[in-house]
Amino acid sequence: MKATKSSTNNSKADARRLIARAVATEKKADAARNQARMAKLEYKQARKAFKQAKQAAKQARKEAKVAVKLFQAKAVKAKKPQKKKEKFGKQTKLASQKAPAAPPRPSATKSHRRPLPPAPATPTVPPVRTTPSTPLDTGPLPLS
Repeated sequence: MKATKSSTNNSKADARRLIARAVATEKKADAARNQARMAKLEYKQARKAFKQAKQAAKQARKEAKVAVKLFQAKAVKAKKPQKKKEKFGKQTKLASQKAPAAPPRPSATKSHRRPLPPAPATPTVPPVRTTPSTPLDTGPLPLS
């Protein structure tokens, strides 16, 4: 067997090859870091979207529940027959014996309304032009 001699050219080529490999590996590591960062951001956005959807679904269920209760209450109220007045037995209070009714509260929508400005006493009419708008206009003047 022959022994191989290492020459200075081969060692320089090996060093360059190792440096090139190290640079390529650094680039791959940077690309992997960027990809991991992007994946993390996408995951974070997906979680946020999921939480928002979950909250919206919860709110929709709550609104539906309230709507069902309202509908049932209206249905029960409409279904109840009017009570017949009894001729004998319980005595009903007269209007004079009833407690006075409290004054109505101002509603929130009415209290925030702005008052309308007073209407003018005489209607305003724009002035009528008697001269033409341009000096070249020689047509007939409008009759008014």
